[in-house]
Amino acid sequence: MKPETAPGPEDRLVMKATAGLLAGGQALTLAAHFAALFTVLGWWLSPSQTHPLIGLLWAGGLLLWPVQCWLGFRIAIDAVLFRSLDPSELPAFDTWLQGWGWSPPSAPRTPQQRGEGALKLLRRQGIVLLLQLLALVLGSVVQFLG
Repeated sequence: MKPETAPGPEDRLVMKATAGLLAGGQALTLAAHFAALFTVLGWWLSPSQTHPLIGLLWAGGLLLWPVQCWLGFRIAIDAVLFRSLDPSELPAFDTWLQGWGWSPPSAPRTPQQRGEGALKLLRRQGIVLLLQLLALVLGSVVQFLG
């Protein structure tokens, strides 16, 4: 759906607010790095004769880390773009992305639609972090009780 009017102040507000929310993705990425570090330490320090569930939990937490890194990378790029681009520049930016083959041709999107898509990435990053922390905590609990 193509906007029929020129970008207004509300579009600029959406872009700035989205950039601000996406900046919080850095904290999630940092927490994921620490969770991966503690997972490696827990796995390394666990006795060799442990419950097989512990190994699965450690491995699951570590397998989520690259996903977390990818989401953090995408969110960091989006935060810079939302902070840097003016809403009037979005059609030219889409053309540039399509020219380089980084984005398939699609209907123009409003800043609101773009913000919703970027915030979906942020929610996914939060869910992956929760799963990563859950694997770390459950692995630690099973190791402690085992």
